[in-house]
Amino acid sequence: GLSQFYRIMMTKSTHLIWRLRCERHIDRKGEPHSIREIDWKWLTAMNIRVIMDSELTKPKYSKRKLPKQLVLQTWSNVLNRDHDLPLDWID
Repeated sequence: GLSQFYRIMMTKSTHLIWRLRCERHIDRKGEPHSIREIDWKWLTAMNIRVIMDSELTKPKYSKRKLPKQLVLQTWSNVLNRDHDLPLDWID
């Protein structure tokens, strides 16, 4: 549940900080990213992870399959407007 989300958030955030630093020094010649750009990149990374986790609950991923209940517990209380989602929003 929540500890799984924390681990995902910390890993994704740390990776994003590293990527932004590399982009700033290599591609942008030291020009910093805007707050809006950073927010967008972070939200994109987290959205991709939600999609990936929900896909990994499907039977076709038997070797790497995630338990559906774990994915629901991890993401249900942190998704934007989660109160509008059905209880089983993965399918």
